Parts: sequence; structure tokens; C-alpha cells
Amino acid sequence: MKKVGFGIIGCGGIASYFHIPELREVNEARIVSVSDIKPHRAELTAKKFGVKSWYADYHHLLARDDVEAVVVATPHPTHAQIAIDSMEAGKHVIIQKPMTTSVKDADRIVEAAKRHSSLKAMALPFVYFDLPAFDYAKDLLNKGELGSSRLVPIRTSQALGRHRRVCTGLFPRVASF
Repeated sequence: MKKVGFGIIGCGGIASYFHIPELREVNEARIVSVSDIKPHRAELTAKKFGVKSWYADYHHLLARDDVEAVVVATPHPTHAQIAIDSMEAGKHVIIQKPMTTSVKDADRIVEAAKRHSSLKAMALPFVYFDLPAFDYAKDLLNKGELGSSRLVPIRTSQALGRHRRVCTGLFPRVASF
């Protein structure tokens, strides 16, 4: 089966600890290039993961014929323009959550996707359901120990490393994993 060439736009923690390692596990995917507004971070990420090309300007990544899809893993306010530019360049798009920071920007992405209906655009959903705290909460809810629940506020962070996650706000007795 042909491998899909991916470009990673944004080389911060979520790209280095989640997207790139996960994509490397997908047989049908290959990471062709990375881009970050901080050139040294793009270069270090490329070296760390054995990616042959890197750019400080994501437009150069989008100009590559071997990049068929991109992961937008940049600061939230930049998601919309990068996603739209990617679709305009003929690339499939995966956007790290949240999709955008405004309804207006979300509408702009939807309109771009409609103009390029042969492309796929996807905003990643909440991806932390594998935390032990969620199993604990589900168990408590299923046993009826918490009563009826409509909304459960929780804060998570992956900034501490690939396998260490912190969960606070809902489970004070289970604060660190």
C-alpha cells in the first residue's frame, strides 16, 4: 500500500510527544517534512525523528509535492489560517484541538473545505480518555456514587513528557500518574 506523505506544522510538545511518534507507528504514513516558526526547533525535531527536511516557513512545506497531508500543531489562534492555506495548497488537514479560537475562523475552515471537497479536513477531538482518572470517574458514576452528572470539569496537561500526564480539578486524591 502507498504511504501518505505527512508534513508537521508546529514542532512543539504536542507534535514531538504525540503526533510524530503516533504517525511513525502507522504503516501507511511517512513523515516527509516538519516546519516551525522557530528554525532551531524545526531543525532539532527533524534530526530527532530522522525527517530529512525542515522549514521555518510552513508555506515551503506546503509547496512540496510529496506532502499530501499536514498536521497543524501550532498555537490555537494560528490554526485557521494554516488549515486554510493547507487546503488551498491541495493538502488533507488534521488540526490539533481546538479547531479554532472563534466561530468565525471555524466557518472559514468549513468554507475552505467545501471549496476543496476532494480533501479531508479533521479537527482532533478530546484525546485523553485513556487516563486512569477517567476510568475512576466512570466507575464512580456507574456505581451511582456521584449521582447524576451532566458536565464534569477537568484539566489535563501533557507538557511533562510523553508518558506522564497530570490530571487535576476533579480527582484531588488522584492528582498525578
